[in-house]
Amino acid sequence: MLENIDFRKSEQYTLSIRLTADGFCFSLCNASPTEKKFFPNWESEIDLLLSECGNLKKIFKQTEWLSNSFGQVNVIVEATRHLLMPLAFFDDEQTEEIFYHSFCQAENEVVCYNILPDENMVMLFGMDESTHDFLTEQYPDAKFYAKATTLVRYHAKEEKSSKRTLFVNIGKTATTLLAYEKGQLQLCNSILSLHDTDIAYYVLSCWKNLHLDQEADELHLTGLTNEHPELMPLFQTYIKQLRCVENSGDLDFKALVS
Repeated sequence: MLENIDFRKSEQYTLSIRLTADGFCFSLCNASPTEKKFFPNWESEIDLLLSECGNLKKIFKQTEWLSNSFGQVNVIVEATRHLLMPLAFFDDEQTEEIFYHSFCQAENEVVCYNILPDENMVMLFGMDESTHDFLTEQYPDAKFYAKATTLVRYHAKEEKSSKRTLFVNIGKTATTLLAYEKGQLQLCNSILSLHDTDIAYYVLSCWKNLHLDQEADELHLTGLTNEHPELMPLFQTYIKQLRCVENSGDLDFKALVS
């Protein structure tokens, strides 16, 4: 991954870090106006005896290039604890109060938010407070995002379909569903990525509850689709307009630098 990177010019690169419950993924991109190039990702497993922050500290101690200064640092949290609300009703002084109306309060959690101006919405999400503080210490200008935020941003840039569409993005530990009707976001929710049958059951339940048409409306499957080979046959039994986007596991990274 590092062979073709000149870290003497690290300010030219964007570093993105994805935090999941079972490991971390690091992505570097040269996002200069004349050239946009993604380098191969580097993934790191975690020591189950250490906390999330403890694992990060261990990785940073062992990985010298992470101490460089980058032009931009994005931290993406893949989790199910996120909440979408209208921008008109958002008050940043009440972030925690609003968030904990929907979720039980957790220890060592900080509530962050992302504004989605194209949707006139705000995404609230929780993440480990010690991790947040450590990464802010390493990169004072780092920006923190819920993975669901990055997926909404990615699809906001895509050509809008006149059909109703349910997008399913399979991550390492969470699967995120986005439903659109005439280009307008109708649903944004995440569940733990468990067995294929569990994911299929939840997706089909959402499909039914949204009154989507099995013949006319579309289901788009993205993310780590190659790790869930049984999903396509399951969905094909019930949904005619089905599309599987292969090699789309980095939509979150691409959404923040494109």
